[in-house]
Amino acid sequence: MDRDVALTTFGRVIRLHRGGRTQAEIADAAGIHFMTYRRWEAGALAPTLPRLPALADALGVDLLTLIDEWLRELADTPTEAGG
Repeated sequence: MDRDVALTTFGRVIRLHRGGRTQAEIADAAGIHFMTYRRWEAGALAPTLPRLPALADALGVDLLTLIDEWLRELADTPTEAGG
C-alpha cells in the first residue's frame, strides 16, 4: 500500500467525521496544535498511535470504528497499478 494513499484516505475519513466543526475546534478537543490536525486531514502527516484515542474522542467516534472506516476506505481505493 502506498503511504500517500493511506494518508490521504485517513484524512478523508477524519474530515467526514469533523462535520460542521472547524479544524481548530477538533485540534483543541484532541489536545494538539491546529496545524498538526490540518496536516493529518490533508494527508501530509500521520498521527502517532498514542494520539489516535484523543482524535477519535474529539471527532465523537469510537476508535475502532474510525480505524475500521479507514481500512474499508483503503480497500475501496484503487491503486496506481489498477488494483
